[in-house]
Amino acid sequence: MEIKGFNIAKKMLYSDTPVPDIFINQYASQMDSDYFKVYIYCLFLDKYNKPINENAIACGLNMSIEKVKDAFVFFLENGLAALDKKIYVLTDIKDKEVQKYIENKQDTKKAKWKMTKEQEMVIRAINNEFFQGVMGISWYSDIGTWFEKYKFDADVMYQLFHICHERNALSNNSYISKVAEDWYSRNIKTDLDLQSYLKSRSKVSQISERISKKLRLYRNLTEYEEKIVEKWIMDYGYDFDVIDLALQNTAKITNPNINYFDKIISDWYKKNLKDVKSIQDMLEAEGLKKQKDKPEDTKADAAKKPQQMDNFAQRQYDKEFLESLYEEL
Repeated sequence: MEIKGFNIAKKMLYSDTPVPDIFINQYASQMDSDYFKVYIYCLFLDKYNKPINENAIACGLNMSIEKVKDAFVFFLENGLAALDKKIYVLTDIKDKEVQKYIENKQDTKKAKWKMTKEQEMVIRAINNEFFQGVMGISWYSDIGTWFEKYKFDADVMYQLFHICHERNALSNNSYISKVAEDWYSRNIKTDLDLQSYLKSRSKVSQISERISKKLRLYRNLTEYEEKIVEKWIMDYGYDFDVIDLALQNTAKITNPNINYFDKIISDWYKKNLKDVKSIQDMLEAEGLKKQKDKPEDTKADAAKKPQQMDNFAQRQYDKEFLESLYEEL
């Protein structure tokens, strides 16, 4: 008598589930340890042509259904899986990377761009320094694209990976791409451009910390809030003394926030006010104008208003009353 499933069980005794090196190299470091388990189990089910669904995986791994759902959200967002009629299908990430490599090669040929020896050397240095000599193939095409698109010097490209490495973000390709795009938008091409920008960024971080303390936020500014502070410093050219002048308006609102001060500071910038003195002169002039623009009858009423001392009716005492105070002494 043959027991159903016995052949599969026997097969498992002698078989292995292969894990693509590209997955280990480019995705494993980005994910939660439970997501890693889910992905390996998906490979296992896929190998035996079993349907991949959340309930089956939750039971097989003794894991909560919510955790499995979170894992699949990650897989879908990062192109590791696709959803077909409520059934999850694993993406062939090897084929995906090959296609990407071919497309980048074709784009490079169309642009008629050829890598220089200096660029080849810096790619080799990036591979050895940050990837232990096993950098994924997609990185080569991405770096080549950034060299062509952003016109970075070799030193700038190396610093891009060095800085992202310090931020523990080398596993996130999209993050590095965003940093590269941000540098390009700021016209950074040479090492001198980059050092100037990094100096300004350091200033932004220091001032952001001072703003947080001034407003008693008891936290670091969010990325969105720091972007606003960066605008005040790097685009408007203001130092902390100007920003501090705006922060003095905290008494005017219950819950002070960066957007409130952004309106004030942006208004000063639009009025071409460049320093504390010019802003104070403007505020003083506005104060005098408001006083001057008050209606005349309001000023007259204020002038006629008796002082509190004048309103007090002093009691009158006659001579007999005053002498009676001393009769008993």
